[in-house]
Amino acid sequence: MTSCSRHTAQTEAAGAQIKRFRTLGRTGFKASDVSLGGLPSDGGVVRYAYDHGINYFDTAESYGDGAAERAIDDAMEFMDRKKIFITTKLHFEPEATKDELLERFGGCRNGRRPITPMRSTSMR
Repeated sequence: MTSCSRHTAQTEAAGAQIKRFRTLGRTGFKASDVSLGGLPSDGGVVRYAYDHGINYFDTAESYGDGAAERAIDDAMEFMDRKKIFITTKLHFEPEATKDELLERFGGCRNGRRPITPMRSTSMR
C-alpha cells in the first residue's frame, strides 16, 4: 500500500488552504502562489499539498536521484492533471561540450538517463 492510498481524500476542516493564484502568461492557467519543491518524502506529502490548494510543483532529476519526480508521479493519480503545473531542472557538468549536452536530449551517456524517458516516466 502506497502512502498515497493511505492518505484520505478529505482535507482537514480547520486546515490552511492556499487561496492565491497567479495566471501564467497568456495561457490562462492559474498556479498557486506557493509551490512544493525539493525532495518530498513520498507521494502523500505531494497529495497533502495538492489537497490544500498547492498545484505548482518544482522538482529536478537530481533530487534523490529521481525520487522527487517519483513522489509527484505517485500522487498524480489522485490529481486533476489539467490543474497542476510542474517544473523541473536538469543537471549538466560545467565542462560539458555541446555534443554531450545534445546527447542528453536523446541518448544515455555515462549512466545518465536521457531527458525524454525521464519526462515520460514523470508525466505518465
